[in-house]
Amino acid sequence: MSGQPARRGFTLFEVILSLAIVGGAMAVISQVVWSGLENARMTQELVQAELLAENVMAELLVGIRPLESVQDSPFDEDDSLEDPEQWVFSVDISPLEIEGLQEARVTVRANNDKPRAVQFSLVRWILVPETEE
Repeated sequence: MSGQPARRGFTLFEVILSLAIVGGAMAVISQVVWSGLENARMTQELVQAELLAENVMAELLVGIRPLESVQDSPFDEDDSLEDPEQWVFSVDISPLEIEGLQEARVTVRANNDKPRAVQFSLVRWILVPETEE
């Protein structure tokens, strides 16, 4: 027999080291999950802003909304939004160098103070109503 006793179990150092490794891994994983959730929220809001901008542009093209510039206008209560105060839109109508055309720019943005607030702009060239004939 050798003079060393048989080793059973882990030493305190091994336990502390393994807990530190597990804690570090959990911190990294939680940061990745939080980042993924934040990106998913921003993507969902960006899609919502795009749909709202398309809706406003369509209303401009068919004549429901007048072809005039507005700044930070809230959406109506009947626009089927869960929270109409969450979004505002701006319309910028400007003439182009080509006669008979004008640029319509619709910008929809989240009306909140989040550090990475979502904004989406949509631009279309449209005929000036007087020259459509």
